[in-house]
Amino acid sequence: MQLFSIGLWELNPDGSRKLDTNNQPIPTYSNAHITSFARVFTGFQYGGPQNDSFEWAGQELRHPMKMWDHQHDLAPKTLLRGVTLPARTASAGSTGTAGYADVNAAIDNLFNHPNVGPFIGRLLIQRLVTSNPTPAYLARVSAAFADNGAGVRGDLRAVVKAILLDPEARSYAASRAPTFGKKREPYMTLLNYVKTFEGRPANGDWESLAYMYGFYLQEPLQSPSVFNFYLPDYRASGEITQLGLVSPEFQIMTAVTAIEGANHTLSGVRGDFSTWGAEPAFRVGPDFSRELPLANDPDALVRQVAGRLLGAPLNPRTFQIIRDAVLRIPTTATNWQRERVQLAAYLLYTSAEFQIQR
Repeated sequence: MQLFSIGLWELNPDGSRKLDTNNQPIPTYSNAHITSFARVFTGFQYGGPQNDSFEWAGQELRHPMKMWDHQHDLAPKTLLRGVTLPARTASAGSTGTAGYADVNAAIDNLFNHPNVGPFIGRLLIQRLVTSNPTPAYLARVSAAFADNGAGVRGDLRAVVKAILLDPEARSYAASRAPTFGKKREPYMTLLNYVKTFEGRPANGDWESLAYMYGFYLQEPLQSPSVFNFYLPDYRASGEITQLGLVSPEFQIMTAVTAIEGANHTLSGVRGDFSTWGAEPAFRVGPDFSRELPLANDPDALVRQVAGRLLGAPLNPRTFQIIRDAVLRIPTTATNWQRERVQLAAYLLYTSAEFQIQR
């Protein structure tokens, strides 16, 4: 409830908190609700074709769990917004009919809570478009969750379409506002960079890019808790906090990861993004074949790399900084073409234009 459906506080469709008569936020649930929902999920055991008893089930992780009514709490349960589940009668054997009826009713209870649209909508907007959506933007996305236009609630295709095609997401003017945009997730930034330059392991096994926590405080399936790698309401100190904005991904952009991530990328553009001294078949390096012919034309080189990474021109100041740095590598140097391309690609990675998605 806290993380994946309704959150802690009652919300209006635009994401603002509802207030009681004392002008205080209203909690979405109480400890009594937690207890009732816990009772809903009693009776589950490991599933699988070999597990035909609750008491002697083996630890089988490849199959969905199985409900056993004789271990399920069959008494009535009071859920959110006054919904009460009736007493159930246990089914015979392992069908779990009564238990699954409670589970389905509890999921429906959460799904139909008015908080789900604004709560999930905000999280999706933060991941896909901007960390600080306006109330009007969030209200439009909440409306798409409530009704996809054909009377269907919870159509995620309609929700994502509403997020990506909203005027605030598509407007160039809106994207120029200082409050618009988001810090790219560090690990996703790495993968975006590798994919842009068509890096791939010779054997098709991507394991060598999996172990990156030391560089980015992120790696697949290694969140340190159920609260993810960072909090959706984290505020970086300084101007972001002063403006009342949030900057979730900056929670793992520390003094250490800012340097470690850049250093790892520098090693990557020089030939290998992999870790652990991976064997050749596992290594993942960039393909700069499109850029090498432009090494003698810094302007064209920087435009080419920026176009691939950003899909848009650099601001003049950043363009000039990278161009000047590339020109400092003389044409008399060994492998000067590759060194120029590598430097341009590295500096584009560390630029604010690439690190901040707009």
